[in-house]
Amino acid sequence: MEKINLSPDWVFSPQPMYIIGTKNEDGSPNFCIITWLGFSFDNGPCLMMTVGGTKLTQKNILREKKFSANMITEDTLWLADYFGNTNGENGQKNEISYSYEWGKKVDVPIINECHWSYECEVSRVIELNGAHLYLAAIKNIQIDKQFENMNMKKIDLEQIHPVIYAPYNYFSIGNKLGEMGDWQKHFNKDVYDFCPMFENQKYLLRPVDEKDLKDLHKVYSDKNAVPFFNGDNCHGDNFYYKTEERMKQAIDFWSFSYKNRYFVRWTIFDKSVGHAVGTIELFHRDSEKDFFNNCGLLRLDLRSDYEKSTEIENILSLIIPKAFDLFDCDKIATKCWENARERKIALEKIGFSSSSHKLIGESEEYDNYFVLEKNRR
Repeated sequence: MEKINLSPDWVFSPQPMYIIGTKNEDGSPNFCIITWLGFSFDNGPCLMMTVGGTKLTQKNILREKKFSANMITEDTLWLADYFGNTNGENGQKNEISYSYEWGKKVDVPIINECHWSYECEVSRVIELNGAHLYLAAIKNIQIDKQFENMNMKKIDLEQIHPVIYAPYNYFSIGNKLGEMGDWQKHFNKDVYDFCPMFENQKYLLRPVDEKDLKDLHKVYSDKNAVPFFNGDNCHGDNFYYKTEERMKQAIDFWSFSYKNRYFVRWTIFDKSVGHAVGTIELFHRDSEKDFFNNCGLLRLDLRSDYEKSTEIENILSLIIPKAFDLFDCDKIATKCWENARERKIALEKIGFSSSSHKLIGESEEYDNYFVLEKNRR
């Protein structure tokens, strides 16, 4: 695609808008609009804001070392536009109706009409040529009660309706386009050509590797873990490995199986302790003999101290949403023995239900499977 060059300018810098609240020297509130604002981290969450010139907001922050940042949404846009087009040096901005109160943790004015506000204390000031850059610790976040049940790890902008500023123009956001990791859906990546990794705050799922040998041997030599393993259709292998040599043979076989497109085996790595604590296997199963046709068959092997519903749910929630597309299946099935109470709780929370169907193997039939169907997620 052919491109052209532009001289350095602010010609295109689309970003959210915030009403910045500060305290005047006489104790009254002052509000203005700042769009040069982003997020950072300095021993905790911070806002990073640049303020140019010698405006009243600049003077207040340099003196008080604190401010509020009130997100501008579609219903507060024209109040914000008023603040951005009037000068606080000429007196308090009160020509139109609005209300405010002082922060709960920081003594800064908060606009009541705004739905999402940050109370901040400045920790660092960097003087620039014609501007100041502020790094400010977020001490409190006030949000409307209507958002209390929102998933705070996946904020839904379609509920909040923030305004986007692109120099001298205001825009609303469009529709949600997807989620992080959805690129695989759009590039049609084959899981056997490229094995993805999955990560959340505690766990990382990555392709199994010989470097996990010692950690995985602790899993597969754990007598308390073995009763929860699934050896169905595995030619008598109960996955109890007494020696590291036997563990290495298993890892070698898992790698061989991936290269030959039999199944994918991920290591479950607990980032909080820096050790592998189990594995997950998945493959696509077709069968004309039983219910488990066009099915993603999942095996979950965990060290026994991780056989807890909260840990299992946390781990499976990383991969289940992606598994249907990765393995081109309309259902996912996994073994859950009757005595696996913690596992059963986790599976049911995710949406699995117990199946009465038997999985028909090469020479035996197997039961105790839980199933999650794609259209019931």
